[in-house]
Amino acid sequence: MKQNKTIQKIIAVILTIGVLLFFYNISSNWHYHKLPNGVIIVHAHPYVTQNNTSGNIPMNTHHHTASQYAFFAGMMSTMVLLLLILIIKKQQQFLIKSYNNFHSIVDNTFIQQCFDLRAPPLTI
Repeated sequence: MKQNKTIQKIIAVILTIGVLLFFYNISSNWHYHKLPNGVIIVHAHPYVTQNNTSGNIPMNTHHHTASQYAFFAGMMSTMVLLLLILIIKKQQQFLIKSYNNFHSIVDNTFIQQCFDLRAPPLTI
């Protein structure tokens, strides 16, 4: 059981680092490509900027194959999915812990006091 918790913590740390690197990559390497059919593709990966006097850097300064576009799209989808799974798992753990804490407080104080009290003495 303790080994399972350790593995979960290691996976959480690796996913957190991956998500942080993912967001860094998006914020620093975001760029556009215009395909020959007019479709504009947006993605992020490290690239070398080239001198471009048209002012649309990095539009069309480097090229990709169709499989590279598919890889970038799949990578982005996978990272977003892993991020959502991590958020949902943490939210679930928080809700379960909050629920258990609430019921332990209510069970140990209010209900115990209600049932541990005795009736007033009978007077005739």
